[in-house]
Amino acid sequence: MRVVKGYHAEDREEKVFSLGVMRLLDNVTRSLTATSIMGLSASVLLGVVGAVIMFVGAKQILAGALTMGGFFTYTLFMGFLIAPIMQIVQIGTQITEALAGLERTHEILIEPAEDSDPRRTVTLPAIQGNIDFEAVSFSYDGARTVLNDVSFHAAPGTVTALVGSSGSGKSTLFHIIGGLTPATGGTVRIGGQDISSLTDAGRTALRKNKVGFVFQKFNLLPNLTAADNIAIARYIAGSALAPEPEFEEVLKLLGISERLNHRPAALSGGEQQRVAIARAIVNHPAILLADEPTGNLDSENSAAVLDVMRDLNRRLGQTILMITHNPEAAAFAHRTVRMRDGRIVG
Repeated sequence: MRVVKGYHAEDREEKVFSLGVMRLLDNVTRSLTATSIMGLSASVLLGVVGAVIMFVGAKQILAGALTMGGFFTYTLFMGFLIAPIMQIVQIGTQITEALAGLERTHEILIEPAEDSDPRRTVTLPAIQGNIDFEAVSFSYDGARTVLNDVSFHAAPGTVTALVGSSGSGKSTLFHIIGGLTPATGGTVRIGGQDISSLTDAGRTALRKNKVGFVFQKFNLLPNLTAADNIAIARYIAGSALAPEPEFEEVLKLLGISERLNHRPAALSGGEQQRVAIARAIVNHPAILLADEPTGNLDSENSAAVLDVMRDLNRRLGQTILMITHNPEAAAFAHRTVRMRDGRIVG
């Protein structure tokens, strides 16, 4: 729900949901109608056959042409004939339901692949951490504009704070940088590479290897230890699970080297956020996107996390973009970008 509201996509999602419900209702209605017709037809047929048998049998018995035992035997054999007829009706019902599902499967199969866009032909090259937005816009179905003519530059190794009220387009900007959502206008370059030209595999590689994400709510897996939460980022990127030996220095800097065998429930809020930062930087991304990294922390833990991010930026030279409402966090940045209603206002 937060993602939908962040993209101002309430109207679009309502339309998509309504169309899906109507399509489902149509399939269910057709399936139930066909099932009812087949069931009713079978019942009427069996009723008519039974009535005819009783009428003919009664006439034959009264005329002396058929004994009561013979009529009973004849009726028994007719019962054996009815059972396969009922099975055929049930199979017809299953076929009707299968056809309804097949129609939906066909709709999915004919959906165009994301990489059918002719612009997307480039795999991920080696990139640095500079970010360039040139007259970037974003809207759903050309109706409601979320970003409008956004242009800015973030040099490698710098920290940029994005500030502004909720709904101003900050999260949308993050999703575009991370390759989660394509811009509908303008150009976004990372390391000089236009990311709109990347294939789907290229955008996935961008997220796995070049961009790290830090979330406000940590998003740690509760059943894994801190070490496993960090290692899973290595696993997804296709690297060895154990970080390089020099990463131990980063863990010490984060203050979690002695807490790696604990699960998130046994960690404080500040410790969980530090684990999340370690997970984001374990693959040495050129860019770190931090969405309200101190939003769920008290002032003491907020200051500690900001100190860690400042030291990491100085030592590792990563480009950091940070969404924040915290004045202290904004003061830590080299540059502050203020957004309002999808535009940069300062």
